[in-house]
Amino acid sequence: QQQQQQQQQQRLKYSQAEEDAVHEWIDRVFLPAINQAGSDGWDIVRVANAIKDRAQSSGDEASAAAAEAVLAQFCVSGYPWFRLHPKGRGVVVAREGGVPAFTFVEEYYGELHTGWRWFEMQDAIKKITQKELPDFYNILLERPRDDPDGYDLMFVDAAFMGAFASRMSHSCTPNCQAIVLSCGGKLTVALYSIRAVAAGEELTFDYSSVTESEEEFKQAFCMCSTRHCRGSYLYYTGSKAYQQVIESHHSFLDRQVLL
Repeated sequence: QQQQQQQQQQRLKYSQAEEDAVHEWIDRVFLPAINQAGSDGWDIVRVANAIKDRAQSSGDEASAAAAEAVLAQFCVSGYPWFRLHPKGRGVVVAREGGVPAFTFVEEYYGELHTGWRWFEMQDAIKKITQKELPDFYNILLERPRDDPDGYDLMFVDAAFMGAFASRMSHSCTPNCQAIVLSCGGKLTVALYSIRAVAAGEELTFDYSSVTESEEEFKQAFCMCSTRHCRGSYLYYTGSKAYQQVIESHHSFLDRQVLL
């Protein structure tokens, strides 16, 4: 209890700006270094020393001091409190100078499926694989409500046909965003950077996927480790969410007419 009080007092010494700077360093420097380390990413000492060496050679005193602070705390706490679990990396920026904010990254290509066909396929896959949460590389293409042809949804499946956009990792604090836009008279899903992304940094976007399955939700744990991590890359709506939407928008008689 005394130790907890001391930690609380220590936290009170930091301003909001200082806390934000710490989280910024963790997101921009520390987490990428962990994932770059590959099989050695679990070792916080090796990662912190690598950051420190790079920072010293480049003259980044702030990052070197941050890495030194991590090493100092490790000497007090040890491995049981600081063992890491790196998630690996998806698509990484290789261009020198990085990617400026609001820059087109890539279109999300894939095979197109109607809603009924997509769910039919997913039921078959789950039955064959016996996996509640199968691998998926799909995204929704939403046709605007003011489109002359009317509102509609199509599933873009990049599991077997697609571009590198489908291999970008999820993050609860992403640096890219998927949007629907019109290109040459056709609708497409495109990914744009929402902030400057440095060379060597991973490109990420929020999958914003939803599930009604509690078991599926529990299996979809997130490893982005950013400050605002939700703990899962899926949103859980509950098993009755679909029925609640139907009942709130369509009466029993209305549903029969639509059928």
